[in-house]
Amino acid sequence: MPATRYFPSDYVQAAVAAGLEIVTCLEPRWGIVEGGGGPLAQHWCTAACSAAYRDTPAAIVWSFRVR
Repeated sequence: MPATRYFPSDYVQAAVAAGLEIVTCLEPRWGIVEGGGGPLAQHWCTAACSAAYRDTPAAIVWSFRVR
């Protein structure tokens, strides 16, 4: 999710405006990531790039119900 341009609150607001109820919201996390941050960042600061991604959300998985 580091490159996303939307905040989780944007999704909540859109869902509520559409008449949906949030049933669940899951955020599976990255484990150890190789190659995160792009090639230049990996070249100059490999350990920092890997640490920056570790345990951050890889995605947000929503489950909605129509109210």
